[in-house]
Order: sequence, then C-alpha cells, then structure tokens
Amino acid sequence: MDFFADSHKMYAIERMLCLVGLNVGKKQNKSNFISTLACLYQKLTVLWWMTFILCLIAKLVSSYNLDSLFIKERIIRSSFDGILFALWYVMMKRRKKITILIHGMEFIAQNLNGKINSSCVSLATILIFALSLVGSLTLTLPVPEQYCQIMVKSQSAGLLDISKGNSCKIWYIMGFLDFIPKHVFFTAICIFYIIICRFYRNLLMIHSKFELEKEQLNFNDLRNYLLTYERIGKGLNDFEKVMSLPIFIIVMNDCLGILLGFMVIDPFNQFLVTERRRAFIWVTLFTSLQALISLLCVSLAASSVADASKNAKNVQQEILKRVHASTIQEKTELLLLVNKHKSPPFILSGGDCFFFSKGLVLTIFGNVLTFSLLILQLTSE
Repeated sequence: MDFFADSHKMYAIERMLCLVGLNVGKKQNKSNFISTLACLYQKLTVLWWMTFILCLIAKLVSSYNLDSLFIKERIIRSSFDGILFALWYVMMKRRKKITILIHGMEFIAQNLNGKINSSCVSLATILIFALSLVGSLTLTLPVPEQYCQIMVKSQSAGLLDISKGNSCKIWYIMGFLDFIPKHVFFTAICIFYIIICRFYRNLLMIHSKFELEKEQLNFNDLRNYLLTYERIGKGLNDFEKVMSLPIFIIVMNDCLGILLGFMVIDPFNQFLVTERRRAFIWVTLFTSLQALISLLCVSLAASSVADASKNAKNVQQEILKRVHASTIQEKTELLLLVNKHKSPPFILSGGDCFFFSKGLVLTIFGNVLTFSLLILQLTSE
C-alpha cells in the first residue's frame, strides 16, 4: 500500500474536496495558470449553486398553475434540493475551519504515525463521479415524449416550451447538468466524513494496542498514554464542531430519501401510481438506494469511533492495574493524573440531536418505517 506521512499526507483529501468546489488546501506557490484555473473552477461551482437555488425558487413560484398532484411531487423533490443547497452553504462557510481541521490531522498523523491510504482516497474520488454518472443514466431511460415535455417545462420554470420530437433530448441534457453536480458534492462530503472517522478510529486502536504490548508499565507510560489520548480527543472534538451540522443535514436527507423510496415501492398499494411517477421511478429508486447506503456507511463509520474510544478507556483501566507505584508520592500523582483525565468515551453526534452508535441505524429505520406507515394510512383514508 502507498502510505504517505509527510506534509502531503492530506493532499488526496484536499484534492477530492477541491474537485467539488471546496478549496481547503494550503496556499502554495504555484504557477499563475494553475492558480487562476483553480480560482476560476471554484467560482464556476459557486455560480452553478447560485443558479441552482434561483431555479429552485422559480420552480416553486411557478407551481401555482399546476395540478395539485404535481405540486405535491414538486415540493417533495424541492425539499431534497433545498437540503443539498443548505449542505453546500454550510460547507462553504466552514472552509477555513475544515482547512484547520485537515492541518490538525496532518500534525497528529506525523507525531503518532497515523496513516491514510492515498490509493483508497483516489479510488473513492473516482467512485464519487462514477456513482453520479450511473445515477444520471437513469434519467435517460426511455420515457414517453409528453413526460419529457413536462419535465423540461418544469425544470425551466415554465420558460421553455419545446415541441415534440426534441423535448427528450433537451431533458436528457438538462437532467444531466442538474443531477451530476449536486450528487457529486453530496457523495464527496459523505466520503470525506467517513475517511476522517476511519482515521481517528485507527489512531485510537493502534495507540491502545501499542501500550498493551509492553511487558512492563510504569507511571510515565500511563501519563504518555493519557496525554496521547487527550491529543486525539482534541482532534475529535474539533472534528465534531466542524462536521456535526453538515452530517446532521446529510442524515436528514438520507432519511427523506429512504422514506421516498418506501413510498415509491408502496408495498400496500396505497398510493395512486400515475404514468408520470412510473416514468421516473428508476431515478427515485436510485436516489433512495444511495440514501440507504450513505446512511449505513456514515453511521457505521461514526459508531466505530465510539467503539474505539470505549476500547481506549478499557485499555486505560488495564494499564492502571498494571502500573506499579512504590512511593506515596507516585501514588498521589497517579491518583491526580487519573482524575484529571477522567472523561467518558467520545461519541460523535449529528448537530447534538442524535449520537452515532450501532443502535442508531435500527432506530432510524424504525422511525422511517413508522412515518411511512402513517403516511400510507392517512393516504388510504
């Protein structure tokens, strides 16, 4: 494996975020062309998102002359776009904090022999674009011409009224330009969060294992262990402050996606299945499947940090039992040191609204199922 432990340790992560419009890398002396190109690319991404939210507002405003069923569907889908825009806005406002977070990770990795597999990050970057491309292909599945006209008119807020014969071609282009950027950004932030979770989880596990392998432990070993754990905990606390709100937005979006997928599958045949819904069912199912995978990966990665932190606390107790204090002074210092570093295991949260544990996935699925059944019941009545 190609591990890197120098000043370029986090370069692969910075490059991945840069590709989705988040320039969080160090300011380096590069040629004018590269600097100008990077600056232009980021401005283009900002322009796309500004156009995106303006089109979203225009589509909602222009819904007054549509039938009620189409208005409900538009509001549901617009809620997803609104959440994605909120995620982009929060991440853009926190670029400087993300930069500091990455530099802090780099410092910790250099001092504690932390490792990040650059090949895996590069593979994840390719996967981001590949998944979004596959998802966009679901938009190009054959649909009746009249629904292409409806979608073009809807996507353009009623400004375009394409004649039959060309509407599907126009819709494929518009759908591609609308689908790819936002899904690439969403997937990149999920993978970024998972990578950092795995980084800190591995640090905690390696640190705990290294101390237990020592045959003899003294007061200095315990002190070094506690100080190192405190440094890792500080990094996790910074990570929590920066990414807690974005991951809350991501989980909410995933829950809505799973809920929408359950409603589309409609196991109890309670929803009215229109031709318009049937025409674009594959897009909805892809979005729901992506939401399910995202929720599982994020929850498991974040809960693994809590498990590693609990393991580190258990190792601390094991070391404390094996440390030999011969004098009263050493015993006193040992007691003071343990009390000073006494703290519960670190658990990541989503905006302090919920905490990531292995049971969270079951809780979320239970809530989604409950709300789905409630909506189905209300619809049947």
